[in-house]
Amino acid sequence: MLLGKKCRVCGETNDLEFDCIEPVGSFHHGKSTDYRATFYWNQFRKGNLQLLCAKTNAVKGDTRRAVFDVALATVFSDLRSKAIIKSGEYCEQLRQALSHRGNGG
Repeated sequence: MLLGKKCRVCGETNDLEFDCIEPVGSFHHGKSTDYRATFYWNQFRKGNLQLLCAKTNAVKGDTRRAVFDVALATVFSDLRSKAIIKSGEYCEQLRQALSHRGNGG
């Protein structure tokens, strides 16, 4: 599989969603399946597509990559020190880290 079979952030293998690494808006969400397939294929070809689980994608929203990656590094560094990384446990900490930084958009 081209994008892998798990969430890029937490490794979850269920409830996976396409996510544009650099947000491009949500205009495609309400479009037909054919339209969305073409849209995501084009994003993939540009290197702007990743798989995220629904929980992570909901937290990320339209946050720009640089801001998201900094918040993610901060959260995972803290969680690793506490040895409690499990799917979904990071979401609230990530949400808080992003709210302190703004979404960069």
